[in-house]
Amino acid sequence: MSQRRIGQQSFGFGNGSTARRSSLDDLAKLIMETYLPRTAPMVRSAIRKLELQRRKTESD
Repeated sequence: MSQRRIGQQSFGFGNGSTARRSSLDDLAKLIMETYLPRTAPMVRSAIRKLELQRRKTESD
């Protein structure tokens, strides 16, 4: 079995995709619940900084 085929199966594109797709859904849920709340303050701060920079360049 080729490396590409193995990779496709591990991500739910090959045979038995329903079980693997379920585990990917679980992983996506874990990421959404665990990592996104931790990074949200940094993202908001970066967006604010970009907006301030944009306003500064527009006023110049």
